[in-house]
Amino acid sequence: MWFYLFGRNEKYPDPALEIKSLAELDRMGDPVYLKLSTRDDAPLKNAEEGDTVFLCTREQGRWVVHGDAVLVGDPIRGETPESMSSVYGNSGRRSWWRRLHPVSLYVRPKGEQDLGLAAGSLPATGQAHVVHVMDSGNGAQTVSGPNFAPSPLAKLTQVMDEAWEAGRLTPEEIDEAIRRHREVHPYDR
Repeated sequence: MWFYLFGRNEKYPDPALEIKSLAELDRMGDPVYLKLSTRDDAPLKNAEEGDTVFLCTREQGRWVVHGDAVLVGDPIRGETPESMSSVYGNSGRRSWWRRLHPVSLYVRPKGEQDLGLAAGSLPATGQAHVVHVMDSGNGAQTVSGPNFAPSPLAKLTQVMDEAWEAGRLTPEEIDEAIRRHREVHPYDR
């Protein structure tokens, strides 16, 4: 099972509302897609058709599960699918997308223990947007995600990716930062 964390940012200040929008589109019969990263190694890209994805937010370090969905088909890469433009707009960036159907909302949000996980199984901090929980075969579950103990470079890369996705970073700003770095550290290439 997969856990997808919807985060707050300038474009999506209310992640629970974003989840509700996906469920409403599904209820109306529109194709619903989960937006992944633009990177080739986008988390959830390699999940299998039929896998369950829990749609989550995080409040004070606690994961709140608002609903779930099933992955349909293979991942696609491209601009925002037409049915999702009301939620995400048209960024012009080629992101990875995963189709979801059905999308179900819970009457009351659930926590880790409601889903059979030990309390604290999911990371309380960090920017992990996708966490994969696998059954190890002996009844125990292992939790993996891209950001449990990120290196400083991984943290910087993630911050830069998020800034880029939110439109707060331009190619010119990146070039200028590289130029300034090379002036101070000419041998650090």
